Amino acid sequence: MKDQADKHRIEHTFVVGESVFLKLQPYLQSSVAPRANHKLAFKYYGPFKIVARVGEVAYQLDLPISSRVHPVFHVSLLKRVLAPDCQVRPHLLPLDTHLQVPEQVLRQRVVRKGNDSVVQVLIRWSDSTDELATWEDKDTLKQLFPRASAWGQAVSKGGGVVSDQEHIEEHVTRETEVQITTRPRRKPQRPARLARPEWAT
Repeated sequence: MKDQADKHRIEHTFVVGESVFLKLQPYLQSSVAPRANHKLAFKYYGPFKIVARVGEVAYQLDLPISSRVHPVFHVSLLKRVLAPDCQVRPHLLPLDTHLQVPEQVLRQRVVRKGNDSVVQVLIRWSDSTDELATWEDKDTLKQLFPRASAWGQAVSKGGGVVSDQEHIEEHVTRETEVQITTRPRRKPQRPARLARPEWAT
């Protein structure tokens, strides 16, 4: 029976000076790390430094002075502290101050949100392609980017005629009115089990 149990047993050895986590008995060994609520106490505490090896399977730890627990523990109560894989950067990464703004309105649609009809526009963003265009609420986007080139304001590079803002607004409003369609409503009917003869009504 011992041979079967030893097949799955892994022998742990630690080096003096190494840091380990310590498994404490709940409610009993609370002087090492006092907790206000013992029910929610941790399973392992530490890390604590190994001071000396005692025998083959025990180690002496450098516990706090306030603890009233014997500092020698069996190897099964210890867990090795692994070094973190990621390193903390000493300085924060610089923020990208270049923001994308709406560059062109590709399409327009009207969607229902609750009882309201909301105009949405398919926006191509600056430094982006048509494949990455997104549908956005027109009114919300205009509040966030009132001077964006997508609304036809004078931001053209070089010569050319810049469209009048009122003409664009009128054209968009006309397209919106055409696209708004109300959903047909079916005629309400009484259930067949509640139907009565006409003379009874």
